[in-house]
Amino acid sequence: MCVDWRGLEALAKRIHLPGFGDMARLMHETLKTKERYAALGIDETIFYETMGTFKENVDECILYDGEFLFYNESWIQRYVDCKIFKLGILEFEMTELDTRYPEMCGLRGGDPVLSVHIPLGTVMTREALDDSYARARAFFPQYFPDFQTDWFLCSSWLLSPALKELLPEGSRILGFAADYTVTHHLENDINYFPRVFHTRKAPNSISELPGDTTLRRNIKRYLMDGGKIGWTTGLMKF
Repeated sequence: MCVDWRGLEALAKRIHLPGFGDMARLMHETLKTKERYAALGIDETIFYETMGTFKENVDECILYDGEFLFYNESWIQRYVDCKIFKLGILEFEMTELDTRYPEMCGLRGGDPVLSVHIPLGTVMTREALDDSYARARAFFPQYFPDFQTDWFLCSSWLLSPALKELLPEGSRILGFAADYTVTHHLENDINYFPRVFHTRKAPNSISELPGDTTLRRNIKRYLMDGGKIGWTTGLMKF
């Protein structure tokens, strides 16, 4: 199939769809990505599930910005370059521990790790999580034997220690977080705002934040009392 991505890029500029020129180019590149999957022997189903990141990116923009946009080209490039794969409900990225981090669990900066990403709207049941981790443990040694690690790394607001005060026992989020050993916590980080409140704009006042769900009400109250959610990194050994 011939895809005129340059024509799509020009069209996106004419009708003022920010980022859709980049999307056209990246989608064109996925034709080569699909060939690489096939050459490695990776199931075609994994290709389509992984490339679902394009739709997720647009869905996030509609949800967070209220506009039909495509952004974060460098992030999507990692899927196209076969760095990130969706296996079950979670995504796993072949990467290295940031050299800015101190030694953690015996790992040093530059050591290989599988970074865990949670797509928007993921329902994290215990069974689904265990299935994803098991698939990742089998997938990377089979298809990328030169990438050797036995550690999962996750950086997310979902690992925040504060959530233990805000969520009930048996919470799926707490069950996910319990798998990881917290290595460091950035309490002033507010990157959780889009995921929790579905907006990229910081409010003028915490009181302006929506409180239409139990989680949002609890977090809003916690913030108004001086608490902080932040961004947390944790490690889990295979």
